[in-house]
Amino acid sequence: MHFGQVVALRTHPQKPFIFISGSWDKTFRVWDVRCKVGCVMTFEGVDICHDSIDLIREQCITGSWQTTEALAVWDLTAKKKLNVIRVQNRRPDVDGEYIYACRYWHSTDYNRKGKYAIIGGSGTKCVEVINLHNRYISCSYPTIGSVLAIASHQERIAFGGTYPAFCIVSFHDPKHEKALYEPDVTPDYDYTKPPPVDTALDTDTSTEVHFSDYDSTTGTKSGTPLTNNSTVQQN
Repeated sequence: MHFGQVVALRTHPQKPFIFISGSWDKTFRVWDVRCKVGCVMTFEGVDICHDSIDLIREQCITGSWQTTEALAVWDLTAKKKLNVIRVQNRRPDVDGEYIYACRYWHSTDYNRKGKYAIIGGSGTKCVEVINLHNRYISCSYPTIGSVLAIASHQERIAFGGTYPAFCIVSFHDPKHEKALYEPDVTPDYDYTKPPPVDTALDTDTSTEVHFSDYDSTTGTKSGTPLTNNSTVQQN
């Protein structure tokens, strides 16, 4: 049982009997409906203020309402914090992160292993798609006001907040494009193989000319030229 308001809930996408909850008591908990006690794991050290928790495979991401180091990745199998995501390329004029909404990018084509996360809040004034592996912002979308809710499906991302409207955008990463043209890498000629034998050249129809005498003093050839079918007569 939590000791504060529960502000975030998620169901495991591959295990429907697993739930996760986040609360103002600075914890998030893992629940298993097959277990009589209900709560099977408790993690501390988070400040979840709104709907900023998500699951994929055996990992969980949480967004805390704090200035820095607000985004964290947790391993449910090892029961520990894996990484604190310190973004490397965020704008220098950002006062803080203060995450209200946090989601994995739900794309079966490009994010099955949980490489990308989508976050928003009151500090960055935008929605950011973050590569959790290299800790870089792959894309960002400016917003009016704070971001309170995020959803995604394939390349579409929807978000809304304190402004009385919500936006739907398309996330595009050039690395995901497939080459429209693949050059033919087959060489015109394979130099590793011996050249082909032309049977038309096997028959030698040329005529070789020989000389019966050779003058070694003058360095000239003399005598009657003979064909290759002839026999050279020695003097």
